[in-house]
Amino acid sequence: MKNPVESNLSNGIKLIHTPYPGGRVSHICLGLGIGSVNDPEGKEGLAHFFEHACFKGTGNRTPNKIFSAIESNGGEINAYTQKDKITFEISIPDEHLEKALDVLADMVFNSTFPDDKLEKEKQVILQELQEQQGSEDDYIEVFHSCFFKGHPLGRPIIGTESSVRSICRADISHYVENNLDAQKVVLSVVSNVPAGLVENLATKYFSTVPILNSFLTSSKRIPMFDKYVPFSQREVSEGDNNAFVMIGFPVASSRSVSHWACSLLLDELAGDFNGSRINRSLREKYALVYDCGLGYYSYGFNGVTTLSFSIDPQNIDTALELINNEVDQLSKGISNRKLAMCKKRMKGQLLLSNDDKQSVSVQIAEGYLDTGAFLPIEDKFCRIDMVNQYEIKRALGYFKPEKVSKLIYA
Repeated sequence: MKNPVESNLSNGIKLIHTPYPGGRVSHICLGLGIGSVNDPEGKEGLAHFFEHACFKGTGNRTPNKIFSAIESNGGEINAYTQKDKITFEISIPDEHLEKALDVLADMVFNSTFPDDKLEKEKQVILQELQEQQGSEDDYIEVFHSCFFKGHPLGRPIIGTESSVRSICRADISHYVENNLDAQKVVLSVVSNVPAGLVENLATKYFSTVPILNSFLTSSKRIPMFDKYVPFSQREVSEGDNNAFVMIGFPVASSRSVSHWACSLLLDELAGDFNGSRINRSLREKYALVYDCGLGYYSYGFNGVTTLSFSIDPQNIDTALELINNEVDQLSKGISNRKLAMCKKRMKGQLLLSNDDKQSVSVQIAEGYLDTGAFLPIEDKFCRIDMVNQYEIKRALGYFKPEKVSKLIYA
């Protein structure tokens, strides 16, 4: 896979094409730099509703025709909403790349949002909301609402029952018109299709999209959250006999100069491998948990990490004490030898993730929306190599036991 090449369409949409010699499948990601953080108060879940509504038909296609155009050619289509992004993905054999781009541009920018379809989709979203209750996704939302209390990032992505029921067609149209501009639209294509043809097809189907209000919306960036107060909250679990524990604390965002140093330290603390400090302690040494999941979230200049696990309620305090000890030990620093090991491991992890071409198309689009640029893998390697003990010491300021928040369901 070659390095990505970026260009701008005439209306300002960013096209990033990553040549994939020898490939036979094209992977497409359309990233929109808007999300639940842009939901108006009382209309929580609007961004997520818009994502669903894009599949409900256009002037040219019924919902069935949207899906059949992709699936009848062996392709896959998916979408999801985050706090600060809405992402649409398509994977399809190379010979059907044009069809995929046609469908994608049509459904996202020409949806008619028919009232009858929207009312039916409300029931689907309400069912999704009901099914999420008591799940890990639900706990993550609760954690974010406590962590970002009083900030738009604390709004639930799916919304609430009352807010979802209140959404109408005009709300969706206004949401897009008031928040989406060319600076927030990135089309990422990983494909063996010749670069010239990819650009021509992107121009054909996306350059006619009217992206308005750039001067009005470009200043609507996610405000910095600077009122974090560590919290400890316990809730009654309605699930099985196991308790669910989530802890978290602020870290550097992907826009921060400390991002790579923080990433190395987080991986060392709780990465998805047996040798990470918390997995080695909680799982391998004391057999308290089956797995400890690491979450890293970057929203503008706001960064947060979470560690989550299921555990016997009787062992919660023991586990929290062990985690506190590991965070405290890490806050004292790591040796040059350990830093070299962390760098080697992270490079290997990046190589493995780079082998998933659909994931790469998403990483490129979302990375550009996050930072305004993208880093080819070799540049990421260089940035990792540049992390020194001075940067590690600065990043260690985030790793303090007194900054940790706790959410416990037991």
